[in-house]
Amino acid sequence: PIIFNEIMYNPNPGDDAYYEYIELYNRAPVSIDLANWQFVAGSNAHALSADTIHDGSSTILASGGYALLVDKATSTSTVYDGYYSAPNYSSSALRIKISGASLGLINTGAVLVLKNDSGTIVDQVNYLNSWGAANNGKSLERINYNNIYSQNQLAWAESVVGGTPNAANSALDVSAGTPVADNVAISQNIIWPKAGSPYLLYSNAGAYPTLNAGVKLIIEPGATLKPQNKYYYALYIRGTLKAEGNANEPIS
Repeated sequence: PIIFNEIMYNPNPGDDAYYEYIELYNRAPVSIDLANWQFVAGSNAHALSADTIHDGSSTILASGGYALLVDKATSTSTVYDGYYSAPNYSSSALRIKISGASLGLINTGAVLVLKNDSGTIVDQVNYLNSWGAANNGKSLERINYNNIYSQNQLAWAESVVGGTPNAANSALDVSAGTPVADNVAISQNIIWPKAGSPYLLYSNAGAYPTLNAGVKLIIEPGATLKPQNKYYYALYIRGTLKAEGNANEPIS
């Protein structure tokens, strides 16, 4: 329900310690409390809490809202303003503090993980500077927040305007669907919702997205699957596939 939505990993001009940011987005239909969640960058884990420096008093993120992660060392309320203007604090535009002194956004790339208060991974991305936004002061933006696979470059685009902290992404396209790369291995039970359609299945020299043994994939009624190359597509099933289409909402 909570996803990485924007990554400012190499601001220019600007000191990384003050201008780096991570934006989260709540795509769930309900508000979610981020208290005691963890943001992990590489081997460094950081607890999340309200950012009182930026007038934040809550960690409850409204449905459809954004949360901007800032580091512990941040000491001014205008750190983003004048660089990329961030909306005023609200339940739909939270500012959240991490427990560490730095977000740890390495310019060449890093593994970022978001965990809930139970320690369960809710989103993960291993961004690389080859994806875009390298040395030009722009951010990486998630193209479609309904895309459940953030792990490959197909899900991200360089910001058109530079950066959009706590606001809708400039590269946003909810009709873009969900690219499922040929190297995707589905390793935990998951649902492919209708909202993520079309699911664009990639294949490459006999490599296909794979549903691992012991794992269940549920495809919601009305979901659409398409070949990325317009000719053929495949999903290699080693686990359990449950297609829930019906006469009114078939899976196509």
